[in-house]
This record gives sequence, structure tokens and C-alpha cells, in this order.
Amino acid sequence: MIKEPQEIKLLKETAQISTKVFAEIKNYIAEGLTEREIANQIVFLLKANGCTKEAFDTIVVAGENSALPHGAPSNRQLARGDMLTLDYGGFYRGYAGDMTRTVVIGEANSKLKDYYAKLLEAQELGVSLVKAGVMAKDIDKAVRNLLINYDLARYFVHSTGHGLGLEVHEIPSISYKSDIILQENMVITIEPGIYIKGWGGIRIEDTVIVKSDSCEVITKADKDLLIF
Repeated sequence: MIKEPQEIKLLKETAQISTKVFAEIKNYIAEGLTEREIANQIVFLLKANGCTKEAFDTIVVAGENSALPHGAPSNRQLARGDMLTLDYGGFYRGYAGDMTRTVVIGEANSKLKDYYAKLLEAQELGVSLVKAGVMAKDIDKAVRNLLINYDLARYFVHSTGHGLGLEVHEIPSISYKSDIILQENMVITIEPGIYIKGWGGIRIEDTVIVKSDSCEVITKADKDLLIF
């Protein structure tokens, strides 16, 4: 769980590729494209920027499909008002990347803006709590309690995060079941999400390195609500 300096270096480089891919895919996303077309482009960009392959099957889901946390890209075309969740990462020199962003096509209605702001607040709370000495389950509890206050916790159906390294899902799990105490140079994700059947979903995920008194976010892509 505790990464060596060379591993930290490679995980940072892998995260930089994810960040660069997001900057590049933003120029490609457009109304009328299919989920599958965008997913294929993400895979191409991961490899073009140095990854050997996907770290996991790229998730690109729009509109009502984004209510599926692990939905597979389909031939559904992007339409105005859709939320679009992009969850992807590649293997670079053996180490996995993992990042999620949710964007909007054309325009965002007031409900989407409100839910996005509340989920982003929860995600940033989770990030702010990461440091050595903190119990993994306490981070999950704090994120979940904030969403309870917003009456959104019932739509949060997975853990707050997981370890990352040679595999895309490693210990520690950032969940209510985990008694693991975070230590310096663990690398984890913070990724709350909400998923509402018939409406859609929002997930925001960063990869972070645990430090003695804080954490370093290594997926640096914009988290503001982006509208294309």
C-alpha cells in the first residue's frame, strides 16, 4: 500500500497522461457523437500519450445512462442537456491511472447545476481530509454525511475510493468497512458519485498521494462544471 519513490514518480506521470487526455478530449466532445466514439477517442489518446493499454474498460455514459456507475459506452448520441461521465485511465510503465470527470452538453439545468455543486463539495471535502493518521472509513463517513445533509446519500452506491498502483483497485478501500489508517505515500482515489435512475449520474474522481499533513492531488484536470 505504501509506494516507493520510483512508484510515486510513475504514478504521477500516469496521472499527468490522464490530465492531458482530458484537455484533448474536451476539443472532441460534441453533440451528436456517440458514447462509443468518445470512448474510442479516449483510448486512442491514452496510447498516443504513452500508455500501453487501458487500465480498465473506459466508461463514457451520457444522460440517463450515466445513472449506471459502471455503464459501458453505447451508440447513444449526445444530446443537448446531457450530463456526460468520463471515467478512464491507462497503464504507463506498469502503473495504473484513474480519473473521472462529468461534463454537460449544450446547457445545464438548475437541478444539474445544484447536484453537481453538492457532489463537488463532497468530493473536495474527501480530498481535504486525506492525510497520514486518518482512518479510511472516517473519510467515507464524512463524505456520506455531507450527502445525507443534502438528501443525496441514497444515490451514492459505492465506496468513496480505493488504492491505486500496479492494479487499478488495490487496498486500502476508502469505505465504511475499512479499519486501515492512512500512511504517507499511499496512493488512493476520492470519487463520490450520485446515480439516479431515469435522470442520470455525476461522479468526480481524483487520484491523490497521502502526505504527513495533507495530500497531493495528481489528477489536475478542471473540476468546475464544464459545458460543451
